[in-house]
Amino acid sequence: MELTDIKADNLDRQVVEQQVSQAWPDGVLYHGASIFGLAYVSGEVENACREKGLPDECQECFLGYQPSTDRFLMGFDVWPGEEEYLPSAYWFSMDADTGKASNFEPLRGLDNLFYKSYPELQQKHPDLIGVRLD
Repeated sequence: MELTDIKADNLDRQVVEQQVSQAWPDGVLYHGASIFGLAYVSGEVENACREKGLPDECQECFLGYQPSTDRFLMGFDVWPGEEEYLPSAYWFSMDADTGKASNFEPLRGLDNLFYKSYPELQQKHPDLIGVRLD
């Protein structure tokens, strides 16, 4: 399942997410490269999110792809402790040739527990495809 073949126009999210789920993990590709390998194996994406302010007290729980922007979104359940609010999701771009992620941008306005914000996020971004939802 090649993510870059998904078009934002006339998208049936349920059908596409079912296809992605059936192909996960080894068969979900981004420009021919395994998105599992690109986003998870190296740990680069989560480490970059931590550099942008993600706390140690968290757990990754979501990876999404938005075809209209060709960006990914990684979401986390965050337990902020003393702090009032910390971003629980980050948009980023991926270069399949180099395996490098870049252009990290926190998505503001979400609950610290990502799953609580997911339905609202789906409404705001109707072409956001759930690649991995824990």
